[in-house]
Amino acid sequence: VFVLFACTFLFFILLWKDFGIFESLILVSAMAVSGIPESFPLALTMSLSNGVKRMAKKNAIAIIPARGGSKRIPRKNIKDFFAKPLIAYSIEVALKSKLFDKVVVTTDDEEIASIAKQYGAEVPFIRPKELSDDFTGTGDVINHAIDYLKKQGKKFDYVCTIYATA
Repeated sequence: VFVLFACTFLFFILLWKDFGIFESLILVSAMAVSGIPESFPLALTMSLSNGVKRMAKKNAIAIIPARGGSKRIPRKNIKDFFAKPLIAYSIEVALKSKLFDKVVVTTDDEEIASIAKQYGAEVPFIRPKELSDDFTGTGDVINHAIDYLKKQGKKFDYVCTIYATA
């Protein structure tokens, strides 16, 4: 755990120098949430070789999954937090980072879709009910979004998942 924390902190410092605090937090959060510790040395190497700057020039999308049917905290993705819906923070930071050509929200809820659009995200589809239950994993949701976008002729080199409540 200490090594993981140390790698995360070092990577954050290296990114901060080149990109600033918001962009660095997005990238480090995305790595940490992925749950794949093996990605830290690779990410660190990318940073040291300015690979992250090259990534910023490629076609990259952020996908934000936001289900409407949360059981523990109903409507959590659009609950107001300091006068804004919670999902607005993830959308705004992803857009402000300028790392992504598109910020896409995948949701099963029309109200979440409407709010996401108000804050600048694209919502190209409403997620099917079979991918919106308590048992569907994030991987299935993200893969559905990727498949949908590819069928629409969209091309991208990088995909980053950002959680609406992270």
